[in-house]
Amino acid sequence: MRLQRAAQLLVRSQLSVSEVAYKVGYNNAKYFAKQFKAEFEVLPSEYAGKTQSLASDS
Repeated sequence: MRLQRAAQLLVRSQLSVSEVAYKVGYNNAKYFAKQFKAEFEVLPSEYAGKTQSLASDS
């Protein structure tokens, strides 16, 4: 649930990965990145970059 919310925040906001991690309840950005990668098979920064580039292409 927290990771789904984090994915939304990465796409819809200009927050950094560490800010998103803290906002959804993770105290350690490195652990958050590890969990995010396990769920989405991509690092949070890459996820945010890919989705933002897709939005700008449309």
